[in-house]
Amino acid sequence: MVQLKEEGDRQYLYFCFQKGLVLDFEVGSVLGEATKVQDLPKVTSMIVNKLRSWIETQILYPNKKKILLPYLLP
Repeated sequence: MVQLKEEGDRQYLYFCFQKGLVLDFEVGSVLGEATKVQDLPKVTSMIVNKLRSWIETQILYPNKKKILLPYLLP
């Protein structure tokens, strides 16, 4: 959900995700063939769990984030 709101002379963007959000991404290594990251699936799992926890507590409906939009016109 995305919403624009004016509060006084400022504009804000509010957004949140609906329940049922699916996180699907990969974590890779840029260290090259000579150096292998040990247990990359475990590192990926830790990152996904931390990100999912943050999303659920901060921006999963009914919670939302508020971003101040820059004032572009003089």
